Amino acid sequence: MKNVMLKTFGILTLVMIVACVSCGKKEAAPEIKNLTAVNHDDNTTIIPRGGTISVNFEAESMSKDKLDYYHIEIHDHPASGLLEDEYKIIDDSFENEATFKGLKNANVHEHIVVPMDANLGKYHVVITVVDEYGNSADTEDVHVEITIIE
Repeated sequence: MKNVMLKTFGILTLVMIVACVSCGKKEAAPEIKNLTAVNHDDNTTIIPRGGTISVNFEAESMSKDKLDYYHIEIHDHPASGLLEDEYKIIDDSFENEATFKGLKNANVHEHIVVPMDANLGKYHVVITVVDEYGNSADTEDVHVEITIIE
């Protein structure tokens, strides 16, 4: 009886370990390539208030999953260094985009107008791409910058 219980316990333990390992396994995160953010009028990184930023990048699912959505954030780095003092030109998720959602690869081209009250100076462009299973990648460490002028 004791041997049967030990074998049963051992088998159940093994099954639970295998189940936990397979549940915790994440697929490869999507990749973001060829990110650019430029002045729509002259292809430079200097953009006047009221001007239009062309944000372009390629996204590719690196697993069996398909792409779900992307997020664009363009923010400055205030002298105070405080997050609450950041000015964000955009901080939006693009969900249900027919040219993105459900694809393995996508080319994204978005036009973003700089508000007339935007702070002058340098801004950091951050893209996040998420696949159907929540795997994500971002460009936080990629230094794509633009400069807003009068």
